[in-house]
Amino acid sequence: MNFKVVSRNIAHWLGCFLLYLSAILLAGGLIGTFLYVTIGSLTHPDLSLSYRLSKGFTNGFFYAGVWATGLSIVFCVMRAHKERKMKATKDCE
Repeated sequence: MNFKVVSRNIAHWLGCFLLYLSAILLAGGLIGTFLYVTIGSLTHPDLSLSYRLSKGFTNGFFYAGVWATGLSIVFCVMRAHKERKMKATKDCE
């Protein structure tokens, strides 16, 4: 394999990893925001909405960050397996 192919593969998988990572972190932040606003309005109605929004996003982002790296690696491996399987069936035809 030459340098161009290797660098293209590295860029491809690094981009996939970062895409999955940022999607998981964003989803965690949005879920945390939604939960803090809905549950926080029932348990702590005296807190402001902006505080609950910011606290929910940061906590959701943090807890999603615990799982994001591992899940991103798993999703990349699943995608690589799928791409390799599709390439193998394409070569057989």
